[in-house]
Amino acid sequence: MFDRIHSEFTHVVEGNDSSVLEWVSRGALSTSEEITYRGVSILEFNHGKVQRFRTYYDSAAFLPQGAKHG
Repeated sequence: MFDRIHSEFTHVVEGNDSSVLEWVSRGALSTSEEITYRGVSILEFNHGKVQRFRTYYDSAAFLPQGAKHG
């Protein structure tokens, strides 16, 4: 799907048994179209190991150029 992609963490919140990571990804799709999208990843730990991992992001960023709304 990506020709290139890079993610930067913009905010991190850590707790005893969970962490929340806000991030922004920038790159290019395999069609050479530039893309930027933001998301949040949530990690839950149990005895120091990742028990659950969830990521939420705006999937509309992957719509064809003409279908996107500002």
